[in-house]
Parts: sequence; structure tokens; C-alpha cells
Amino acid sequence: MSTRLSIRKRGRTGGHHQMAEIEDRFGHWRSEEVADLIWGLGAYAAEHVFYSQNTTGVGGDLGSVTTHAAHMVSLHGMAPSPIDLTDRIDDPEERERAQERVMERFEKLGNQLMHRSGAPTDGQPYSASMVDPGKRALVAALVGQAFVIAWNTIRENRDGTEHVAERLIEEGELYGDDVVELLDSARLRKPIIDVLDDSAWPVI
Repeated sequence: MSTRLSIRKRGRTGGHHQMAEIEDRFGHWRSEEVADLIWGLGAYAAEHVFYSQNTTGVGGDLGSVTTHAAHMVSLHGMAPSPIDLTDRIDDPEERERAQERVMERFEKLGNQLMHRSGAPTDGQPYSASMVDPGKRALVAALVGQAFVIAWNTIRENRDGTEHVAERLIEEGELYGDDVVELLDSARLRKPIIDVLDDSAWPVI
């Protein structure tokens, strides 16, 4: 959960969002780690939804997300979500080919984002993931899947995103319960993403 939202300039940043856990924990579920990837790509996705390009202010987000995904693969044995088109395609062979094409598309998108990131090029476990072709493909697909979700979430909630932005312009910064109240008032909706529909795929 984001606990702080700010558009006040600090150093080289023009604003930021910060989250903190309520209690100390020794581990996190994969779903929570994926949610962190989606959260980390939110600003980048929003700029592409609203402006079809990105600013210099979100480059660091790409690097952080790429490194995070590499840690998920190399340290925690995590991988992209499997693609299941059982409810869409009856023929097993055709379905398998379609599922492979979708996963390849996630990987391609993830690689595009990773090539633009400022992630470190050496050091473990990042280098281990990038050198091994199989692991790199998993990292790229994780990043690609997270970005598709982030982009579709912003696209589905353009009005809500503008509502949040307008409130932040008024307040400058929001903390804790005020952030929760603002997000509740935005009435955000979970997008329905059809991976077989080209319009569900961002072009960057």
C-alpha cells in the first residue's frame, strides 16, 4: 500500500510515492512481489497512456523493476504467470502455440523495457540472470507481464488517475489514511485484459 504521495521536488526527483509495510515480515508471496513490479511501473505506464512517451523522471523506475525481477528469478525461484487459454481455444495444439506466442510477446516487451533501464550490468544476482538465456527470458517475461497490467490499469482508470493527480496538485503531499481515502474516492477498477486482443498490448 502506498503510504505517501508527493509531487514536491526533492533533489533530482520531481515527486515520488513511497510504501511501507505495517508489520515486519520474513518472507513475501510471489503475488506480492509481482504487485511490487506493477506498482514500480505505474508512473512509466501512466506517462505512456496519457502522453504516448516517457519523461526522464521514470528511468530509475525501470532499473529498479528490472533488478527486482532478476532477484525474483535468481534468488527466489519465481517465474512469470503461466498462460492458460483453455477457455478460449479448444484444440490442444493450437492452444499451446497461442500460449507460446503470448509468452514470447511478454518476453519481447520486457526486453524492450529492460534495454531502456538503468539497472546495473554487474553484480549478483543481476548478472547471473542476464547471462543465462533461460533466466533472462523469465526476467523479461515478468517485466513484460507487469507492464501490461500496469498500462491496462491506468488506461482503464484514466478518470481516476486524473482525480488523484488533481488532488495532489492541491495538497502537494498526502500521507497514510489520506492516501487510502483518496484512492477509495478514485473508484479504481481492475482491468479485464484479453491477451489475444492487440489493443491490450502497449506500444512503446
